[in-house]
Amino acid sequence: MKKLLVVLSSLMLLVTLAACGNGTPKNDASAAVPNPIAPSTAEEIQSKLGISIAVPKDATEVAYTIIADKTAQADFTLNNTACNYRIEKADALLDISGMYYEWTTKKDCKVGSYNGQLRLIDGKQGYCSWFDDSQKLLHSVSVESGASEESLLAVANSLL
Repeated sequence: MKKLLVVLSSLMLLVTLAACGNGTPKNDASAAVPNPIAPSTAEEIQSKLGISIAVPKDATEVAYTIIADKTAQADFTLNNTACNYRIEKADALLDISGMYYEWTTKKDCKVGSYNGQLRLIDGKQGYCSWFDDSQKLLHSVSVESGASEESLLAVANSLL
């Protein structure tokens, strides 16, 4: 009698679990998270955001994108180093680099005549940001490897 109760209980449990789903995942478009990064061109960035973005003449592997309909981005290679350049309309100097590290070097700097800041781990990651107060544009250039104060400032100044 106990065996019969165990078998019946097990059978009822299986039927209950089987009724919970049909075995196919639900494809609900409302659950999808949209990608905030859209491929673009320098011309489209100028048209959509009113931001002129250009990379150094000797840059290679250039790819333009727009982030969250507000940030212009150019990824490129310069002197065998992968670089990321971002420009966004802003009211002050902020960090738009998208890099989150424990920086070993933190200092203020000048990029051309603009006030800026440098953050880096020497020989590894780093960024240089500067603010153009007259145009209310925030600029940031970053690298994931080979960062030094001199190399970041050289790339930043080449973007002016």
